[in-house]
Amino acid sequence: MDYIAISPSGKEIATLNCNTHELKVWHVTEENAIECNFTFPLQDDIGIKTENKNWSLAISDNVGDIYIALSCFNFKEMSSFEVIIDTQETTSTSNSLMNTPRSNSIELLRGGASISEHSSHNSIINSLNSIKLFSTRVISTSTGLDKWPCIKNFYGFLQFFKKDSSIIISNNFGIIRVCDDDLKDLSRGSKYIHKLLTRQVRSRTINYHNRSDVCEKKNYEIIGFPNNIVENLEIMNEEKQMNFIKNCILCGKLIIQNEENNLEMYNLLSKNMEMLYHHSEFQKELTNNILAISKNAKLLAVTINNNSVVLYLNENSLNIARKEFLMINGKIIYMAFFNNDEKLLLLELTEKDEDKNNLIIWNIYEDSEKIYSFDKKIQILDLFGTIAYKNDSGKDFQLFDERNPGEFELKEDNKNILTTNSLETLERIIDNTFNTEPWFNINHFQISSYWLDKDEKTTRISYGSHTIQVLKNDDLIYIWSNKYNLSNEINISQDDNGNIISKVKCGDGREHEFQISKIVNECFTKDHAMGAYYSLIFFYNLRSERMIYKKLKIDEYIEKTKKIIHNVIINKPNLWRLLDVRYSLMENLIYSQSNDIIKLILDSTTGENTNCNQKLHIPQLYDWENGRKKSRHELIIALENNNIKIIQRLFDYYSKNAIENAGWMVTLTQALPKISEKFPELMKELFNHSVFYEKKMHLAKSRIKSILTSNPYPTFIVDTRLPTKDWLYDKIPIDLNDNLNDRIEIYMTPLPDFNEFLKGRKRTIQCPFFKLVSQKNLDLFYKQNPILEATIVDIYTLKEVKPTRYQFFYGLSSILQLLTLFLFVFTRFYDLNNSNILLNLTQAIVGKYIIIIAYLVSTIIPYFLALMIMIVGFSFSFFVIFTSAEELGIKPEGVKYNFIETGKGEKNYSYVYMEKETNAPNFFKTLEMVYLWLFGSWNNVQDWNYFTVKILAIVASFFLILIMSNIFVALMTDDINRAIRYSEIASFKYKADFILESYLYPLFVIVEKFYSKRKKEFTFDQIFYRQPTFHLLLDRYIFYIKIDKKSWKKEISNGTDELIENLNEKVRKLNEKLDRYIT
Repeated sequence: MDYIAISPSGKEIATLNCNTHELKVWHVTEENAIECNFTFPLQDDIGIKTENKNWSLAISDNVGDIYIALSCFNFKEMSSFEVIIDTQETTSTSNSLMNTPRSNSIELLRGGASISEHSSHNSIINSLNSIKLFSTRVISTSTGLDKWPCIKNFYGFLQFFKKDSSIIISNNFGIIRVCDDDLKDLSRGSKYIHKLLTRQVRSRTINYHNRSDVCEKKNYEIIGFPNNIVENLEIMNEEKQMNFIKNCILCGKLIIQNEENNLEMYNLLSKNMEMLYHHSEFQKELTNNILAISKNAKLLAVTINNNSVVLYLNENSLNIARKEFLMINGKIIYMAFFNNDEKLLLLELTEKDEDKNNLIIWNIYEDSEKIYSFDKKIQILDLFGTIAYKNDSGKDFQLFDERNPGEFELKEDNKNILTTNSLETLERIIDNTFNTEPWFNINHFQISSYWLDKDEKTTRISYGSHTIQVLKNDDLIYIWSNKYNLSNEINISQDDNGNIISKVKCGDGREHEFQISKIVNECFTKDHAMGAYYSLIFFYNLRSERMIYKKLKIDEYIEKTKKIIHNVIINKPNLWRLLDVRYSLMENLIYSQSNDIIKLILDSTTGENTNCNQKLHIPQLYDWENGRKKSRHELIIALENNNIKIIQRLFDYYSKNAIENAGWMVTLTQALPKISEKFPELMKELFNHSVFYEKKMHLAKSRIKSILTSNPYPTFIVDTRLPTKDWLYDKIPIDLNDNLNDRIEIYMTPLPDFNEFLKGRKRTIQCPFFKLVSQKNLDLFYKQNPILEATIVDIYTLKEVKPTRYQFFYGLSSILQLLTLFLFVFTRFYDLNNSNILLNLTQAIVGKYIIIIAYLVSTIIPYFLALMIMIVGFSFSFFVIFTSAEELGIKPEGVKYNFIETGKGEKNYSYVYMEKETNAPNFFKTLEMVYLWLFGSWNNVQDWNYFTVKILAIVASFFLILIMSNIFVALMTDDINRAIRYSEIASFKYKADFILESYLYPLFVIVEKFYSKRKKEFTFDQIFYRQPTFHLLLDRYIFYIKIDKKSWKKEISNGTDELIENLNEKVRKLNEKLDRYIT
């Protein structure tokens, strides 16, 4: 057997023959021909067949040069081996190897080799021959020089990044990521994010792993495994360790199970978690999963046991299929996608047959499989979508062809043969009396019809001008349509397997091919579903064209077509879900206004369990064909068609499913701003859903909860980067207090990428949060919304928001409230930020009471107006009396005084009457007099001893004091609670305005338009394979806690007994692992 390595793009191959000790380099041409370019004969004593030596071979893509990497290691003796890294020593060793005389002949398979080429090949051979146990060589095929002498003494499984010369070395102690100088920009980007987090959000960032923040300038970085993986590796034997480490790294990603048995995918360029797959429903314990990623990066295949596979969508982590292969009796040891990612190859290691293995090919979107038997000496290769194989007979590589499998024996083939006579059963209908397309007002052009059972004449196929139809007992069982006319070139033939094949040319020059046998013998296939789907679109477009047709006939055929789709959905729901992923069926169903089919898809339940939705529609942001982000997905199409019912159904569908996985909201998040702009009332209905209040954190809680008590904020983000180590053998400390906060519930925002604040201004103006808030939709703030509030608080406390006109206004208003300011500063001084004190003053007590006062004033204005009308009325009445006092013969009563004079022991009395001076009547003075009655000042009324004045005063006191004052008390009792609630909402809204203005305005619209024209679009596979910051969870979701921090800490302090119990449980588990390890 050979050691075989394939470059990430599948264009370069390296083989190391264990018998001849020859290392060969191959190239795959555009025509899929495999040519050998170089042969490097190695020394026989290099030890390839040595029992205690393991080898790993890797080859890079052609990035101006091709690099070969070879590593020799042994996991048994690793623990006693010390890594010594000496750049100068390894560099000198590399240079001395270049000058070593040639000891082996070099066979150049490329003609015309120069002396320099011979020298470089000589250096390659000498470098590879110098490899020893626990060492690695990375050699350039053009120069023969060691690529990275500094990693000479690292060892393990090797893997290059796609379209890059950077390499990963993995063993049971960790991962060594080696970056080329060309990746300094990516490294700086990662360090910039790290510094940004350290500087601005250190207190609000929770570490998912115990890791070091030290960032040294090296060409390599040592990355540790999570603690739960380290613990499990320690109790595995060497074989299990090797298989586990070899399988868990794929395409530059580390994919592992956490302690909750969910899958975590880490980008080894950024060290950060990109996706979390909810895998615990399929697996309950750690196993060695076999993984495969599709070439367009859309799909992830994971084995869950020896004969079952699940598929996930990488852009949103949603599970789209689970497939059990009943024919597998052994175990799956390899998987690969091929044929444009529409098929999955599985290699079964058989236990009963010692000489044969099985090859299973799953046709994913037809839900069918084939099984082949082949010799165990044959090695299977995945050339990035093309399957090749190499046997042990010394032959070159050969491509696998399903139609001509060669050395692969088809064990089971579900041949769909109509009858034993096949073509003999067909009979063309000469006198064609069938109207294939009766919806046209004239006898439209029809090509031909055939009986498929000429004896019984119950099944026929008819070719019309726009459709192909198969009818059985006059029931439509298959229909297919194309927007172009069909030609009269029809070819019906029979293949080697006995299947009847029909080929028809369309008006656009393309050819439509389908199996008549399969359509007739089976009722719920891909052909039935897709044919009916395209026909619905055809009928919808036909209605909008200026063509004479019979509406009732079209409606009749639409119902027949929908019946076919209905039958497929009911009988093959899993097939429909996969077809929806592959062809985005929901989008055109919304476009064709097939609301009844959409309702069936979204409301479909599993069997008798009406609460278990089958999830037949999967949201996607990226197009399957070109990989680019869609400009129009299902919600946008429904919005353009003003289809509110479908929007509401999709809202409900996504929100219910998002309780389990926030990935369901990926398209909804992006569509929120546009929907809010057109139908703002829908936002209130959406944010009322329980997912926006009850969505709990999806990360493994035990990894972060022990340090939450030191976090002073109610919201926080999680830094999910893998731990880093200074030395390979360093152990990452385990926090024994992880079980302190089991009662604390942590919630999260269920909107992926709702806020992209940390990704820069250009990304910020494109993110849904800023677009949504900029619309000033008051329905978003009608009550406390945990999602928006958590997002606003997160940005508000993270960024030093620059003061705006609103902030200055409320800041100055705060200064006027001196007493409140004093109390606030006394109680909240430690929270103040020196750069914007006014803003911090505004956001707490003072701002709250200013808003309460403003709200109360606004609510009592009608009451105040009514009160003033009454006061003015009574004032006018008194004013009339006062102006007519002379005519009425009345005037204010004077004051009588008695004076007592004493002298010579005698008392003399005198009586004095002082008449009160009256001025000319003044209406405003009268108005002031009546207004002061509200506060108990009745002196002016007592001076008038006139019946009418007394009566008016009594009436005024009744209305102003008894009625209006009590009305005021009643109003304030009800409004004060409303005012407090409003103050919270208003403060919430003003914070959003502050962020929006300080960060975006006044150039928001200009920058947005300019950026939208200049921004570079990446395809999904480019983002997935080559971007170091794809879907960073540290800014993708915001986490928050609802309960009070004081009660939380009190709960923790009272949990001593529980802590001791948890520690005892940990000790017990460690003892069990130790016993397993010893035995």
